[in-house]
Amino acid sequence: MRADHFSPDVQALVETLASHGVRFLLVGGEAVIYHGYPRLTGDVDFWYEQTADNAARLFAALREFWGGRVPGVAAEHELLEPKVVVQFGRPPHRVDLISAIDGVTFEEAWPHRVDESLERADGPRIPLPVIGLADLLKNKRVSGRHKDLDDVEHLESLLPRRNA
Repeated sequence: MRADHFSPDVQALVETLASHGVRFLLVGGEAVIYHGYPRLTGDVDFWYEQTADNAARLFAALREFWGGRVPGVAAEHELLEPKVVVQFGRPPHRVDLISAIDGVTFEEAWPHRVDESLERADGPRIPLPVIGLADLLKNKRVSGRHKDLDDVEHLESLLPRRNA
């Protein structure tokens, strides 16, 4: 995946998360686009594994990225609260860090991830794990919002071509 698909700030955040060993997956609209349905989205959603060790790595990465104080997160334990959503920026470059998605657990989704990376012209690739298609479809079906069901319809229409 070309790094310039994302803003420089999002690229820097992904690189910082990866350098700290944070377990996360690209989900939401950007994952839909990755899996073959080009559509508009107003944000970039990163789903993080909600364990104490990973929350500590995530908080350290965010402190590094923000140069100290993390907007909206005073302490790492806040990243362990139920259904956390931390938002940075404004659409279309807003980043959402989320602790849970509908229909699938992180532990179920992690083994089925796509180990993608961002290709940069001026340096090494940046690891960017993406939720697998089956888990993304499960999430979108269970979520049940109109835009999610539209995503399911379009992604499923691509399946025969993908498997041919």
